[in-house]
Amino acid sequence: MSYFVDYTIPRVYDTDGNIVEHDNHDFVAFLEAGGVVTDISKPAQITKASKNSVLKVLDSHGYYDAVMALINAAPRAYQIDFQTALSVERGHPLVLATIAQGVFSESEADSMFVEAAAMDGG
Repeated sequence: MSYFVDYTIPRVYDTDGNIVEHDNHDFVAFLEAGGVVTDISKPAQITKASKNSVLKVLDSHGYYDAVMALINAAPRAYQIDFQTALSVERGHPLVLATIAQGVFSESEADSMFVEAAAMDGG
């Protein structure tokens, strides 16, 4: 089932427009933090986080050196994009390359973006 969130009045609606009540405190906290869901069992994928938070998360998971090596080996345009970026997009070619190179999996990338966004307050 899909759900919609009205941020002007913190409420969750189902696809028929009915207000949905939730007892799950983790889900409620997620919504109160500004999270958006399309399915109650799976929060929407985080697609962007600050570069600072992403780098801290990569370091805490032991991926920092491998990712930086991949960035340093990338074409100069990608290196410049990364160096000047304030945020990192989940779908950026450098993120996709780290997954393709086996540095970490799709699900690990998703989890790390969630963690980084939480550090950003999102």
